[in-house]
Amino acid sequence: MANPLYQKHIISINDLSRDDLNLVLATAAKLKANPQPELLKHKVIASCFFEASTRTRLSFETSMHRLGASVVGFSDSANTSLGKKRRNVSRHDLSD
Repeated sequence: MANPLYQKHIISINDLSRDDLNLVLATAAKLKANPQPELLKHKVIASCFFEASTRTRLSFETSMHRLGASVVGFSDSANTSLGKKRRNVSRHDLSD
């Protein structure tokens, strides 16, 4: 059976159906019962948090490492071009 979440971009929990959520929870239970430390070996995963959330970011990165992935990303969007664009738009909106 194909995984319905394969290559699906999930931005919000609202992007998931009840069946999707059940699949995520069932998969988490299987991984907890039978850890797979090399599941993501040789994979690079981006961790891009646009809002400050140290606990969430670190828990996601820890999970990625436990599955064998390498992690790249940023913890402060202000240091990215997107963060700068967002700030510039905000300043522009305030001046109008």
